[in-house]
Amino acid sequence: MRRWTEVERQRQAQLIHLWRPWKNSTGPKTKEGINKSKMNAYKHGEYDQEAKLQIVFLSRCKQMAKLLYSKPKKIEYEDSGASLILNGYQEYLLTKLLVQT
Repeated sequence: MRRWTEVERQRQAQLIHLWRPWKNSTGPKTKEGINKSKMNAYKHGEYDQEAKLQIVFLSRCKQMAKLLYSKPKKIEYEDSGASLILNGYQEYLLTKLLVQT
């Protein structure tokens, strides 16, 4: 493969900036080309709605696992004198129930 000198590169860059080929770019014209270009964002999945939902689901699973396997702690109720030993998930559920009622 031919190697360009620094002078040749600079000259070619100047010529390309004069030609401005990006001004004439129209994108795909055929159905096949359009369908192929639609998949550009899908390849890595960041812009795909399903992939976004999967990421949210996995992060929620991670949060739940953290709560489930957290160190149990003792919760005492001042008014009744009762106490419970709950892990993070149980504490989370209990607070949800108390807030709803």
